[in-house]
Amino acid sequence: NANGVSDNRNALKLVDLQNKQTVGVDPSVGISTGVSFTDGYGDLVERVGTLTAQARQDSEATGAILKQATDNRDSLSAVNLDEEAANLIKFEQYYNASAQVIQVARSLFDTLINTFR
Repeated sequence: NANGVSDNRNALKLVDLQNKQTVGVDPSVGISTGVSFTDGYGDLVERVGTLTAQARQDSEATGAILKQATDNRDSLSAVNLDEEAANLIKFEQYYNASAQVIQVARSLFDTLINTFR
């Protein structure tokens, strides 16, 4: 290896690989069909970025559909706490009114009984 000292042929060949069409080469086809390492890496990054963006959009759309379906279900079958509180107050007032009617009726009945004694 006496002639190989300070020789940069290997480094130059490695640099040439950067632009040489080496990725995706089909030896059965006579013409060069591959791409360089730089172009192959760029295509890979672009594809991963595109698929990631598409997956993110699909996730957001699915989340929106889930929220809409949940809201629709809840509007039909869920308990509305405001409506239940209003009904509770209304029934409490009915109960108090009924209690007053019973108290007045009892008072009238006692008065009638006492008048005939």
